[in-house]
Amino acid sequence: MKQAAYHYLDQGPTLIHGNFLPFSWIRTGTGVGISDFESMICGRPEIDLGLLLSHLLLAGLVEHFFYALSYYRLPESFELTLAFKIAGAEIFRRCIGPDALGCLTPQTKENLLSTSYMLLTEEKEVLFQSIRKMLNRQLTF
Repeated sequence: MKQAAYHYLDQGPTLIHGNFLPFSWIRTGTGVGISDFESMICGRPEIDLGLLLSHLLLAGLVEHFFYALSYYRLPESFELTLAFKIAGAEIFRRCIGPDALGCLTPQTKENLLSTSYMLLTEEKEVLFQSIRKMLNRQLTF
């Protein structure tokens, strides 16, 4: 988690939203747009994708995890493992920290903390296998 925090604070080469959560999206006449640009910073694109993935998992939208990845054009230097670590840290923060979601049942919290640990510690290939197993068993949070 400490490694993810250091990268979160890095000033990266890309203009990112910095608070890229589903409630920052708006539907427009031409498609989906993004609001709340006041939090935009120069950072690493892994931060935005990690935050997006964490909130998809927090919302129980496991099936959208791969969907988001399949449509995201990854820059050449993109570290997918770092995006997973950012997602894991955000899930942990939402389960344990001062901003913890109060609506979580004990079982849901346990599932999310297990997912958080996996995202923080496992390599990319292991994560893909684990998430595919979750999808096959139709686990929901």
